[in-house]
Amino acid sequence: MELVWAPVAAGALILALRAWRRYRAVGFRWGAQANLLAECSRLFEKKRYSDAAKLLSNYVDRHPKASHVVYSRLGAAYFYSSRYKEAHRALQTAVSGNPHDRWAEGLLGCTLRFVGDDMGAKATVARALDELSEERRLTLLRWWARASEDANDSEAAAAAYEKILHECPADFRSACGLAMSSLRLGRRVVAKEVFLKALAAAPEMERARILAAHAENGDFQNAVKYAKLAGDLAPPEQAEERKRRIDQYERGEPYRIRYDQPTGRPPSNLPGEPEV
Repeated sequence: MELVWAPVAAGALILALRAWRRYRAVGFRWGAQANLLAECSRLFEKKRYSDAAKLLSNYVDRHPKASHVVYSRLGAAYFYSSRYKEAHRALQTAVSGNPHDRWAEGLLGCTLRFVGDDMGAKATVARALDELSEERRLTLLRWWARASEDANDSEAAAAAYEKILHECPADFRSACGLAMSSLRLGRRVVAKEVFLKALAAAPEMERARILAAHAENGDFQNAVKYAKLAGDLAPPEQAEERKRRIDQYERGEPYRIRYDQPTGRPPSNLPGEPEV
């Protein structure tokens, strides 16, 4: 009898050991993932998005079946680093893993606009906006407005800025964006009214920046003057971007933000603070 049960007991022991190893492995992965996300949150708070992208990318290379949360954070890190193709792929994986992640879906919509899929972008962002919290909805609207400007869709940009200002009238950056979009659409009266309100509410550096943008409508002499003032008031990390803008004004060229794919130059001054 003992000889009969010995192989059965041995087999059961082997299966139990295998189950224990799997349990330990899964527990280790979840623990590692929790530590990873905590470190990622710390990097996001410091706006070190490139470092977060590298950290997360290394993790998914080792664990391609990582949770949708990891891919969502990876997509956001790529997006905030202006690496839109990589962001697009990561966010697609995140949304496939969790179709109810509206923030990931909204960022995915913005990446679609940057890579040229305007119809898909509009539908995706619209779905996300319907279910996001007020704070995240406003932030996504700011990213969407900038993406629309990048796609030369002033109507969509103006509509997004109007929605932001309806809920947050003191948002002077959005007011400036609406003024510029209105100018491009030929709505000069609306542009002037919005611009003057934005100008009155803006702090000194932003006021100079708004004046430079408004002067861009053809008065390049004042555009150079105000852009230099904005450059003097801007933090050091924005110096290169400010110089680029002044150089274009001095050549008599209107400044337009575009994503330069060959060089990887990101759009500057994207609105709103990215969310973790």
